[in-house]
Amino acid sequence: MAELNHSYQNWQNEGHEAIDWEAKTPSELIDHIVHSHHAYLYEELPELGKFVTKILRVHGKNHPHLKELHRLYNAFKLDMEEHSVKEEEEVFPLIKKYEENPR
Repeated sequence: MAELNHSYQNWQNEGHEAIDWEAKTPSELIDHIVHSHHAYLYEELPELGKFVTKILRVHGKNHPHLKELHRLYNAFKLDMEEHSVKEEEEVFPLIKKYEENPR
């Protein structure tokens, strides 16, 4: 815990400020999730998938467990993409609509 607190103090000393997410509106939180977290996933998951496939192709013959890793990664990727799309197309619009008119 001391190391974590020390790292956090160093981060603050570098001029970073913690964001009070409880003070943000639901729309602001949603926009942050979409533009930061979902965008990151959409960018990184395909690249990581190429790497996992290459590792299987090159080393799978001698390391059969890599086939399971490949399968698990692709299941994870599909779940994350489906989850993100559902949030963006169904859940988040409903939250924003409710924020505009809570009736």
